[in-house]
Amino acid sequence: MKNQITSLLLAFAMFLSIIPVSATGEGLFIENDVESTDFISGYIPEGISFGYPEPPLFEAFSTLPANYDSRDLNHVSVVENQGPNGLCWAFATTSIIESNMLKNGMKLWNFSELHMGYATASNHAGTQYGGSRKGVSDGASRLTAASYIMRASLGGMVDETKDPYGKYTSSLIQPRDLSITKNKPRSYSVENTILLSGVQKDDISQNQIKQAIMQYGAVAAAMYWDGGTPVSGAGSTSYNTKNFAYYLNNGPTVIINNKRVPNANHEVVIVGWNDNFSKSNFNIQPKNNGAWLAKNSWGTNWGNHGFFWISYEDTNFPLEVWAVDGVKPVNSETSLYEYDYLGMNNWGGWITNTNYYARLFKTGSDNEEIKQVVVGIPTSNVTVSVDVIPDYQSFFGYRADNFNARVTKSFTHPGYYTVDLDTPVSLGIKGSSFAVVVRLSGNDSGMSYDGTVAPSGTSYRYNPNDGSFVEMRSDNYCIKAVTGKRKGGGICIKCKEPTATNTCSGCQICTSCNASYGIRHCLGCNRCSSCDEKSGVRYCSCGWGGNCLSKKQIGMCSNCLECRLCCGCDYSPGYVLDNNTITVADAVQIFMYLANMQSSIIKNDTTQRAFAAACITGDKPKVADAVQIFMYLAKMSSSKLVVTK
Repeated sequence: MKNQITSLLLAFAMFLSIIPVSATGEGLFIENDVESTDFISGYIPEGISFGYPEPPLFEAFSTLPANYDSRDLNHVSVVENQGPNGLCWAFATTSIIESNMLKNGMKLWNFSELHMGYATASNHAGTQYGGSRKGVSDGASRLTAASYIMRASLGGMVDETKDPYGKYTSSLIQPRDLSITKNKPRSYSVENTILLSGVQKDDISQNQIKQAIMQYGAVAAAMYWDGGTPVSGAGSTSYNTKNFAYYLNNGPTVIINNKRVPNANHEVVIVGWNDNFSKSNFNIQPKNNGAWLAKNSWGTNWGNHGFFWISYEDTNFPLEVWAVDGVKPVNSETSLYEYDYLGMNNWGGWITNTNYYARLFKTGSDNEEIKQVVVGIPTSNVTVSVDVIPDYQSFFGYRADNFNARVTKSFTHPGYYTVDLDTPVSLGIKGSSFAVVVRLSGNDSGMSYDGTVAPSGTSYRYNPNDGSFVEMRSDNYCIKAVTGKRKGGGICIKCKEPTATNTCSGCQICTSCNASYGIRHCLGCNRCSSCDEKSGVRYCSCGWGGNCLSKKQIGMCSNCLECRLCCGCDYSPGYVLDNNTITVADAVQIFMYLANMQSSIIKNDTTQRAFAAACITGDKPKVADAVQIFMYLAKMSSSKLVVTK
């Protein structure tokens, strides 16, 4: 009796697993409470229409081979078994990542699908990471997978040995404590996810898919499996078990965004093709020869050791084709700043050919520099330019005219892309804020966002009507920042030795550029070597009106009224000129402050100026040197300083 009940439950579960999904992309899947050796499909089509480049109307003469198999090049990892869990999308994702690594000459690796399933389930990890996907065994789309592999928090790629699938090849995944999932270390990261086509088969041509397989090692694609249970093809009239050949003609459709499109309930990996694969190999003959070679996730006992053929003319394959690139070991010295944990779940923007978007972050440590920016692009043929504002205070009042492109790069397809800055930009001390501004140029230059509410003061969009940046908390934009530890300034210009920090410990010379002098400020480039912000006449401007470093009080201006210390950063003195006039003694005091980094004795001479300079004890430099250095630091285009004795 128990076995009969179990069989009925499994049959009902398989029936539900192939019900067409809704227009919002939310499929109907159930959490079974029984063990099973059957397979449950688990792919849910996207409810979003991204912009893809138009495929050619006619395929030009191609030099592509008629027969191609990535296995012959050792670009395919081992076939695995998803068991009775709806994680085909996770297995397809790890497979294309592993193939990309092999294609690029890296060693064979095996990543954990189980960790991906746990980390993207809202019942386990919370809606911040799982969204509408509730159970660990539930289905998902490629967007869920892409959000996981592109994020650092509860994401990235975890080794199979650290979180093995194990017994779940024959049983349903069970709940576990969230701390277990959080404590699994990331081993590799992915720089780019390329969305090659959408929910319609004609979004991409056959030659474009073939070229992508050869370029990236393999591609993942959605299909519709019409069998009640995939074991040995039972219940599927579209699968020929003898020839391992599948052809679905006039497959089911679903309405997405008010458009009827082919439905999908399973995801596989395309690893090759054969233009001459005979149409007679299929149960129902298509019009022409030709088929894709697909890798499945139903174990090596299914199909031809886990592989099978799908006709070129299958009406529901290939859909939502995508690839990955830029797989690299995780660098412990880098940090990923992000808020878009759910990834590219929607997109929008002004209907213009050029749009600006911004994200604000706070540094987690001292001595960081931003090296890369990750952008979620929802449309095709887009040019991306990036500006970085190390001092977030300067962001307020920022206009499009202020945009300084630190890198510009163009992309053909939508997806998540990592962009290297031409030159790293140094950031402020721990806890200071910085802004990343992204300019998108091209048709429908909207920006992706993840559908959750952004933290206050972190997500902005440029308004071309009034020229200002407007906070958009409802649009949690897909912009991330990658930082690393700031290295030394290179070679000390005095002793000619390499430095490990911003200053040479022996000479105490600023090494932020090749024309440097003084510990704090470089005379050649007029930048503070500690925070890499442009220095002002009297102080470093990297945090106007911040906390006084001595009294720990908030200053009304950039100098605390009591202790006269710069509130902008840890490294600069405060000083205010009176009628652009300064005495030689004042210049000596300021120079000594810059040269020693010692505690100061504050003198307040109200008869000469409103604010006193910091007076430092120690060896005095030559007065002429002090005056010359101060005059360089204090030069202003519209002011003339009068030096009095």
